[in-house]
Amino acid sequence: MFIVLRQGISTVQAVLSEEEGKVSPNMVRWAGNLNRETIVYVQGRIQKPGDGHSEVKQATIHEVEISIEKVRPFSSLPASPFHSAHSSMNL
Repeated sequence: MFIVLRQGISTVQAVLSEEEGKVSPNMVRWAGNLNRETIVYVQGRIQKPGDGHSEVKQATIHEVEISIEKVRPFSSLPASPFHSAHSSMNL
């Protein structure tokens, strides 16, 4: 799975895939359910893009990607209070 990480206006593609002894299937499923703009701590290796691609087109950093070894939430943004209020309104 691909995750786009952002810091400020820069983005980098990160790759998370199951790897015995390092990345569990549960970790991949958990990361697949992260909300956009979730703040995460990521540990991994910087590598050239895989699958024969010479560059990453979906990120502002094109020459490399991060192979994720560990990922955990640093924090999450709370749900918008407007969503809850709006859903209870009869419009």
